[in-house]
Amino acid sequence: MLAAWLHVWARPIAGAAQINYDSFLAGVEAGETQFSDYNLFCNIFNRLFQGEILSDIGKDIETYWHIAQKHKNENLLAALAAAKIFIHKLCRFGDSQANNDALAELEEIIDESEKAETWMSVCFHYILSIHFCCLTADGKAGVQYVKKAGKILNAVAGFTTSSGYYYYGSLTILNQYPQLSPEDQKEADAQISANQKTLKAWADSCPEYFLHKYLLVEAERAHCHNHRAEAIDLYDRAILAAKENSYCQEEALANELAAKFYLDWGKEVIAASYLQNAYYGYARWGATVKTNALEQRYGHLLQPIFQRASSWFNLSETIATITGPSNSIVHGI
Repeated sequence: MLAAWLHVWARPIAGAAQINYDSFLAGVEAGETQFSDYNLFCNIFNRLFQGEILSDIGKDIETYWHIAQKHKNENLLAALAAAKIFIHKLCRFGDSQANNDALAELEEIIDESEKAETWMSVCFHYILSIHFCCLTADGKAGVQYVKKAGKILNAVAGFTTSSGYYYYGSLTILNQYPQLSPEDQKEADAQISANQKTLKAWADSCPEYFLHKYLLVEAERAHCHNHRAEAIDLYDRAILAAKENSYCQEEALANELAAKFYLDWGKEVIAASYLQNAYYGYARWGATVKTNALEQRYGHLLQPIFQRASSWFNLSETIATITGPSNSIVHGI
């Protein structure tokens, strides 16, 4: 309970995942396998939102998956499936067809959870899908997941993951904002304002974890309403707050959205700097789908990165260097 529902709302998330893991070991030692298993998915989701390297989390999910199967814990399997889907979509390990087959099997687990109305794991999946749609600028699909998650949000109340509904949900809605009718924009404004009220309360309690989120949503709101001077300040403050607290994935996202703001304004030279920082951030996180997408769409603005990389290593080696050593938390399960 400390690491899953209390720690992250009052202090920085660093350390919460280790508490989850230690609690799992204590539960196993005491013979409380059902409740100790819950610490495993809390461990994974805390690390996801902390921005740990995705491949490291993926490795530990495989270990936890075997534990869930051994203990016949369907709730744990479904929660881990939600995390595996998210990581697979961002990393796309190995062969494309093998990835598609693996995703199909995982999505079948989520489908079964929906039929069984196991809403906690289903809501985890919906919120991570909102996050993925936010990262891929798929606002249309993201808004649908926002609607689905909103109906069962109580199932994940108190979990770190629940904050993603308010944060990525608002960013996803803002992605669609220019295409909405005036009436739908009013409804969107009301929902985002309500979400921001919640994020502001959390930011006041734990600014290290939530302030950059609140600021980035405010920056995107300013962008949508063409308040450029305000947006400039808010993007930079969001980037700095994420950087100061080592949220590389959030720093990358803030840089990417700032770059899009400057591109919309016609300031390509300024945008290039933000895009390059976004690229490095996603590379550190291990989100190869994101770095590939940025290369394809903004390759001309990322040329300085490619030129530096070709001087020493090929690009894949450079990304591996940026990503760094493994931070797997599992030790001899």
